[in-house]
Amino acid sequence: MTVANGIAVQAAGGATRDELQRVADMALRSRPPA
Repeated sequence: MTVANGIAVQAAGGATRDELQRVADMALRSRPPA
């Protein structure tokens, strides 16, 4: 939830799609395996 909110704030602030995608990719890589 924290990452999603952070992405929303960054998007509202004018971040590009590529920048937002990098944040999402980093967050997903840091998750522990299932």
